[in-house]
Amino acid sequence: MRIGIIEDNDIILEMLKTAFSMHGHEVVLYKTGFAFLLSHPAEQPLDVLLVDLLLPGGLTGVETLQSFYQITPASTLPIIVVSGAGDPMLQSLRQNFPTIAVVIKPPSLRRLIQMVEHVSSSA
Repeated sequence: MRIGIIEDNDIILEMLKTAFSMHGHEVVLYKTGFAFLLSHPAEQPLDVLLVDLLLPGGLTGVETLQSFYQITPASTLPIIVVSGAGDPMLQSLRQNFPTIAVVIKPPSLRRLIQMVEHVSSSA
């Protein structure tokens, strides 16, 4: 499975990359929402996308998702938000994207891997 991760925290990024790689998944890393939007869909398609909400570089995770769905409105890409953002931002996310799963940081790696494999097989 090909998993995209938008995350600015290097420690979390490496932890997730290592965990998913050890389970046989290919991992594509993005440090900002802009980096993801510029490379997608030009590169090989992703099977799942993990997104942090608090991102540097001008776009939050919510803004990145809004832009992504404007570019690819018919997308069926499963998305999981992995964030330590506060309630107001999570409420905004749930109002704008009620079908997106949310995992609060720090995530249980085992649970996150199960969730990724589940949403990918459901897509």
